[in-house]
Amino acid sequence: MITLSSGETIVYSGRDDDVHQHGVAIMLNKDAARAMINCKPVDERIIKARFHSRFVKLTLLRVYVPTNDAEEEVKDEFFEKLQTMVEETPRHDMLVISGDVNAKVGSDVEGCERVMGRHGVESSNEN
Repeated sequence: MITLSSGETIVYSGRDDDVHQHGVAIMLNKDAARAMINCKPVDERIIKARFHSRFVKLTLLRVYVPTNDAEEEVKDEFFEKLQTMVEETPRHDMLVISGDVNAKVGSDVEGCERVMGRHGVESSNEN
C-alpha cells in the first residue's frame, strides 16, 4: 500500500521479481481509503478489497484476465482463483468485479446494441 502526497492511496498486487508484467491496483481517495475494511493481494492478476458503504458492505475484485492466447493451465488457474474469491465473498456483500478482461469487441453488435458501440475492431473473441 502506498499513500501519495496528494492523499490518494494505492493498493496493489503484483510480481515480486524484476519482471514488470501483470499486476493490478486500486486507487482510493481519502474517503474510500478510510472505508476500506481489508485488502487481500491474491496474486499478480487478482486483488480483493472490502469496504464499508452506506447500506451494505462492498467487495471489489480487480482482475487482469489472461488473454485467449495464454496457456490453458494459466487460464484455468486464474478462473479457479477468481471463483474461490467470489465464493469467499460474504453473501450479503455487493460484489463488483472490474479490471482488464482482455476482451476484443468486434463491429458486429447485433443483439448487444444497448451495451456496445459500433466502432469495434474486426471480430470479437469467443469468450
